[in-house]
Amino acid sequence: MNVLEFGSGRSTMFFANRVKKVLSREHNEEWYNIVTKQIETTTNITYEFYEDLGKYSDVSNIENNSLDIVVVDGRNRVNCLLNSVSKLKSGGILILDDSARYLIYETDSPAKYIRKDRNPMWLEVEDILKENFWRYKTTDGVSDTMILFKR
Repeated sequence: MNVLEFGSGRSTMFFANRVKKVLSREHNEEWYNIVTKQIETTTNITYEFYEDLGKYSDVSNIENNSLDIVVVDGRNRVNCLLNSVSKLKSGGILILDDSARYLIYETDSPAKYIRKDRNPMWLEVEDILKENFWRYKTTDGVSDTMILFKR
């Protein structure tokens, strides 16, 4: 299995211990340096730092239908998600952390109150997700994570 992860941390090692290859991208240099030390002996992680959010979310160098899992848990989420949908295989999994901040659905998460400031591009995302994915939401009562399965 191949994983693309926007935003690194504990999930980076979680996936590295379970899949063939992880491509992880980070935008925060301080955090990037911390995680680099934690993963230095792991051979199946390609870890990249991008200060420029346009480059961070650019996945044009990744082959279409080549990824099994995409995790969106960093900056510039709307573009990370939009750019990576075509890279995900049919049956692949898209994980959007803090989804109540961005997607409109019934939730008790207090994050839903942040939605008023969301990027209008999330309307495009909503349409793409409705057409191409089955949804499953999980919550801890504070924040939600949307797990989407590509049709």
